[in-house]
Amino acid sequence: MTNEATRFRKAWLVKVRGYDDAQIEYGATASKVRHRVRMYFDHDVPYSDIDVRRDKSADQHLPAPCELALSLTQHQRDALLHAHGSTCGDVMKAGFREHYCTDRNDPTLCALERLGLMRVAKHNLDLVGGNVMFLVTERGKKIANSLTPEYNP
Repeated sequence: MTNEATRFRKAWLVKVRGYDDAQIEYGATASKVRHRVRMYFDHDVPYSDIDVRRDKSADQHLPAPCELALSLTQHQRDALLHAHGSTCGDVMKAGFREHYCTDRNDPTLCALERLGLMRVAKHNLDLVGGNVMFLVTERGKKIANSLTPEYNP
């Protein structure tokens, strides 16, 4: 499998009656976006006042997982995605982190280090219990981006 952008987040232009600004939201379907927008308003806005239209020009294209990404164990994927910030509850924030603090001999993080997806930080001062900071490498960021889900769970 190649790294061509075969995955994408669907963009939707959202306009709420009574509000001047339209905004782009991302979601798998118009109804899911409409529901999420209604939650922003604590159910005070009826569904009929929320206009949701597809805006393909604002779609976000995401890389497809390569063979290395697909070969990772579930523990390795989970650790890499956590370090990358892809598991914070909002996949749109993926990439805001780049570290994982744990024991230097953690088998999962050491395996990711051997694969070139993580590296140990040069300065690991004041970490409790002999832990070290593993940092996501550039290659690791690309792999994590390819594994990040398109939408929030």
